[in-house]
Amino acid sequence: MDVEMVVELVESVFRENQVDGITISGGEPMEQAGELAALTRLLSNLTRDILVYSGYTYEEICSAPEKEEVLDSIAVLVDGRYIKEKNTHMTMRGSENQHIYLFRPDFETVYREYLANNDPKRINNFHLPEGTISVGIHGADFSEKLREKLQKKGVVKKNG
Repeated sequence: MDVEMVVELVESVFRENQVDGITISGGEPMEQAGELAALTRLLSNLTRDILVYSGYTYEEICSAPEKEEVLDSIAVLVDGRYIKEKNTHMTMRGSENQHIYLFRPDFETVYREYLANNDPKRINNFHLPEGTISVGIHGADFSEKLREKLQKKGVVKKNG
């Protein structure tokens, strides 16, 4: 899907819903850094509150000009590889090795309050005809717990 199509899609969501920001996460957004930079530039016309999750560290991003360009049009970067063993239910981070970088001072109060609220795992579930999409930072044991619940309801079979 090209950048313009993604922007049109997001614009339609903004027209029909109250949206206060945009989060872009993996796969790995920085693998398409040029397209991501174009996308975030265009999306910044809708909101300046754009948050990007990347498995690359801030230092790795800054050492590659095509990746660093993305930082010019986003408010927040959460960097670092996800390490399941370090998933300690930190707010906005999947694992404790990840860092939060704030690039727009006008959002400092909002993000500081959000982090101080210490609500580590806000999960939103969207039910669609095709199935359910669960969005957020899930606990390290999410998949196992979900499988157990689905097994109890008879939705999935137990393995061997």
